[in-house]
Amino acid sequence: MKLGELLKLAREIKGMTWRQLEKETGISNALLSQMETGHIKAPGFTNVVRVCEALNMPVERAPEIVSLKRLKGILRNSRSTKYGDRS
Repeated sequence: MKLGELLKLAREIKGMTWRQLEKETGISNALLSQMETGHIKAPGFTNVVRVCEALNMPVERAPEIVSLKRLKGILRNSRSTKYGDRS
């Protein structure tokens, strides 16, 4: 799974818009969009860490995420009620 796909999936599972993620990370929604679509291949370590932290996605565990099912489980377990729990 590519970084952009991972970020998009995590953001959607959390129920966050680009605007909400922009407020949480300080990264413009335009840059976030480009990161998700793969237009920016190397968004920078700091940006990746900020996005992962805002999505409660453990940066150190990213290489372990090998399947969509596992990723969804990790993200749902760390879901913040700040954006509403859809379960």
